[in-house]
Amino acid sequence: MTTFALRRRAHAMIAMLTMVAAMAVVVMTEPAALADTGAACTALYTIGWQTPTNSPPDFGATVTVKNNATYPINGWTITWDFPVGQSYAAGSVYSANMAQVGTRVTATPAGSYNANLAPGASTTFGFKGYWNGTSNPVPTTTCTGPSQGSSSHKLAGPLEPLGVNTASWDTNFVDPAIATYLSNAKAQLIRYPGGSWAEEYDWQTNQAKGEVMPVDFAAYSNQVNAAGGQKFVTINYGTGTPASAGAWAAQAKATAGQGVALRSTMSPVR
Repeated sequence: MTTFALRRRAHAMIAMLTMVAAMAVVVMTEPAALADTGAACTALYTIGWQTPTNSPPDFGATVTVKNNATYPINGWTITWDFPVGQSYAAGSVYSANMAQVGTRVTATPAGSYNANLAPGASTTFGFKGYWNGTSNPVPTTTCTGPSQGSSSHKLAGPLEPLGVNTASWDTNFVDPAIATYLSNAKAQLIRYPGGSWAEEYDWQTNQAKGEVMPVDFAAYSNQVNAAGGQKFVTINYGTGTPASAGAWAAQAKATAGQGVALRSTMSPVR
């Protein structure tokens, strides 16, 4: 059970923590979320011409790369597999850097002029290739590129959680779409309750400052589990008691899905 005490003066019931730096004693027992696999780009491979009677038989192809993301990208990598024995002609490639190992071909931008693509923008590169004169199928292409906020950090060792303290999800936190948004944002650590509400919150009645809160600990736990994040709980050190804190820790440990992966000792903020 996490019993971290952090004082925030914003009125937030739940705070998303997305960054970490060394400081307080924290131990993580769950793996970090996977890093983003790349931007939403696509590559269209087109055979413009082919001459089976040449020696060796040759063909010309173009590949159009399109940024399907809602944000600019500053790089892309296109890969595909040729049939065995097929290759591109050295020196024929334009507007890309290409390399082939076995049947696998990899293409990257020739420079910043076609590496940077605005949302919806596209660029084209091409080359001459050699084939067997009988079968020249269009290969399946894969496009990957950098995405907005693609970094990921594994929590381990001495850490001081830092991040956004916001009331954005006070009433909508349990919406199914929120779990998807949190997962896509790589929010690995989500605090409950947030801000100065921690001084007032009674987890047993789910009340703070005389009001019933829209998200109780069970709902919070379910949503964090659905998002693939980790739970970070702030015990009430303002109006609560050690007995209440102990009861919360005992319930979290004994109830399936409510366990908290982080461990720390609480020290009151004076």
